[in-house]
Order: sequence, then C-alpha cells, then structure tokens
Amino acid sequence: MQALPKQFLISAQDLPVPEGWASTAFGPLIVKSAPELPITHFTEAGGRTVGLLLGWAVFAGSVVGNGYFSLPHSVMLDGFLDAACGRFICLFERDGDTFIIGDAGGLLSLVYSPEHKVACSTSTALQRAFPLEAEPEITAQFDLRSRHGWIPFGLTAWKSLYRLLPDHAVRISSWQAERVRDYPAPSENRSDAGAAIAKIAELVADNVNGFLAMGGSAAHITAGRDSRMSLACARPYAGRLTLETIRAPGDGAMIDVLVGQRLAKIAGIKHRAIDLEDASEEEKAAWLERTGYSVNDSVVGLVRTVEKHDQGHPVLTGTGGEVGRAFYWQDGDMAEHTIAPEALVTRLGFTATPVLVQAATQWLNTTPHQTLTQLLDIAYIEQRLGCWAGPSVYGHRIPVPTFSPFNTRDIYRLMLSLPADYRYAQRLCDDLVRHAWPALAGLQYNRAPGLLKLRFLKSELKRLLPASLKSRLKRILSPR
Repeated sequence: MQALPKQFLISAQDLPVPEGWASTAFGPLIVKSAPELPITHFTEAGGRTVGLLLGWAVFAGSVVGNGYFSLPHSVMLDGFLDAACGRFICLFERDGDTFIIGDAGGLLSLVYSPEHKVACSTSTALQRAFPLEAEPEITAQFDLRSRHGWIPFGLTAWKSLYRLLPDHAVRISSWQAERVRDYPAPSENRSDAGAAIAKIAELVADNVNGFLAMGGSAAHITAGRDSRMSLACARPYAGRLTLETIRAPGDGAMIDVLVGQRLAKIAGIKHRAIDLEDASEEEKAAWLERTGYSVNDSVVGLVRTVEKHDQGHPVLTGTGGEVGRAFYWQDGDMAEHTIAPEALVTRLGFTATPVLVQAATQWLNTTPHQTLTQLLDIAYIEQRLGCWAGPSVYGHRIPVPTFSPFNTRDIYRLMLSLPADYRYAQRLCDDLVRHAWPALAGLQYNRAPGLLKLRFLKSELKRLLPASLKSRLKRILSPR
C-alpha cells in the first residue's frame, strides 16, 4: 500500500488513514493529513480561531505559515480567500454551519461524498476507509487507467463522489456543494485595460515574493505565453530565480529549451535544461493511483524526472495565465449570451453523452454570467483548472507542489473584467509582458529565435494554418 503525499481526509468520524498522518479538530470535523501538508489556524483579533487552512498559501507577499496566522484587522476571511495565492483548502464557520472551500483554481483538489459524509483529496484516500462503487456511465466513457483524459463538471468515476469545483463550497450540514462566488460583467471600454494590466502585474509580483519566501527559486519556462507572463511580472525578484525547461524529444520541447535559454540571457539569470527520463509503466500506474484515476495525460510521463530533480521547494509556473486568453472561444461567440449543454460539452473537447449533457445542464443553470465569452472563461477556471490541473497535484511523490502566481480570485476577476475583443486578440499577454518587462516581448511565442527557425520547418509550416483551424484542432487533440 503506497504512501499518499500531500493528501487528507475530512469527516466527523474517526476514519482510518495511512500511518503517520496528523489529526486536527475543527468544529465538528476531524481533519487527518499527510505529514508534509501544512495546517494553519486562522485567528482574528482576540485570538479566536475562525478558519483552518490545509496547504500552501501566500497573502500580500507573505507566507501563510504552518501553525497560526492572524488575519489583519482590515481583512475579513472572504477578502483573504479572494487575495490568497497558492494551493489550499479552507474550513470556516458561518451562520451556524461549517463550510469547505478551495483556492481560486481548485489546484489542491478535493472530492466529497454526501453518502459517506466525508471530503478528501482523492478516491484513493477515501478507499482506505470505505469501499466505493464504480459509476458505469463514467467509466465507460473515461478509462483513465489506460488512455488520456479528464472528467469535467465535478463528476468522478465513483457513485456518490464528486469533485469540488472552484467558486463552490461544501456545506457540512448537507454535505452538498453550492456556488459561493461569481464574476462581474466585463468592461466594454478598452481604456480600462491599462489599469487592470498594471494591477495584475503588481499582484503577480507580490505572489512571486511570497513564493521566494516559501523557499522557491526555480521557475519553469517554455516558449509559450503563460510562463513568459509569470517571468515578466517577477522582474523585481528575477535575480533570485533560475529558469528550468524540460528537454524532451520533439520540436516543441527543443524550441522551449532554445527560447528559455534566450530569455534567461535577456534577463541576466541562469537557465538549466533538465533531460526527460522515461518513466516505467509501474511508476505511471502508481501516479494514476495516487490521483484517484482522475486525470491521465503527458504529465504522468514526467514522474521520474520531477521526483529525481525535486529539491523540496515549490517551482514557479504559469498555470492559470490562460484564464484571460480566450482558450475556449470561437469566432462569433462575442455576439452570443449562452450555449446549449450539448455544445458546451463538445466545446470542452468531450463526446456529448447523456451523463455529460445532464451535468453540463446543471452547471449552466447554476452559473451566473452576462455573456457567452464570460461563461467560457468561467468554464476554463471551474472545469479545466478544477478538474484537469487540480487532481494532478497528488501524482508526483514530492512534498511541495508547484506554485502559480496567477491563482487568485482577485487576478481572475481582473482578467475576466477585460473587454472581450481585447482578450480574443491575445492582448492580455502582449500588454502584460510589455508593461512588466519590455525586453522579454521581443521574442516570438512558440517559435525558435532568429535563424534557428530554419531547424524547425515543420513547426513553421504549421503556423500557416488558419487560426480558427488551429484552435479547433487544439481542442480536439486536448486530453478528453
């Protein structure tokens, strides 16, 4: 029986867990957690505990430490949850009930069972206490033990077990999830974009400062936009960073290395290329088990490489940067208000089976939105981040997960407040990099620098495809 790093189980019952896990009481609940998972008590003036945080968080550039954290007098718990960055779960009491909520992108993933009255990291952790019955319609569509994919809309492969989506909280009196956050209408005035870009850069820089205070120094860099935005905003602290790129077979990975090296030279900081080491089938199977068979994609193959090079500190990433980059949009969407459930399932890259259409219908009926484009961006946060990026946190056997400086509700709200045509034109990335570190804007995205392009003719020819076709192919070929 393998260990389950960073995992946890929350229940009013004293349930069996792996040996060595800690036990912490909060209200009617018992929180059991793996030894590397930080537990922090929130206190207000007078020392009264008002919340319990599991995981890693920074707030206003400072680390929320393992032990006790006193909320500033001017900050309520809701304000903290909107501004805090990291991967965490928070328990709090309100109106005589207890709630469980996650970070902005659901990056410390949680599943819950109304039947068993329990919340936990994965089905694997829960099965140490209860037997689970497979959900046949889901397992028929998603055989994640053997093929790539992920499961949207908070569904899992087990009956009466659901994933907590971002912007939702589990109410303990019913053990049901309910929406507790929504997003403001986007601006229609491009002149508002400059102030939003400046604020995003400021908040990301603060979060990078907190990342450094956690002991982090390595930053993952590729030829893409999101890691470039992260690096640009980290400019005030760049001298304390080392850029890292995975060197793997294929043009895309080699272009990542070449661009990473050039960016490091421009920034005046170190870069190292880490050679990919092929993971064994046993290592991949163990990774899938640790995540509860919730996601299966290329990250599984990184397990040996990541574990070998882990230094016990977080690595900076650009996860969440795509929230403001119109990932799921298509031409004509800006004129629409909503979308049919079947079309939404297809837009996310899945086959519109009855079980997914029903789940999409329920999600649409409980998701306030002003426009279709806003709805699609909320879907990126709640579905792709919450159901795809989040569950993978438990796969690698490392004590501290990666850290994204974009992962706060305040930043996501700013991104979604930008005008729709501005986001569709990919102006967020261009303007954020130019604002924060103009010298980094000179290198094209996802292309080799200068004459090195001649080494990658196949990649250059792909760039000649129409943008709409490339976008459609990207969705079709993404993990299902």
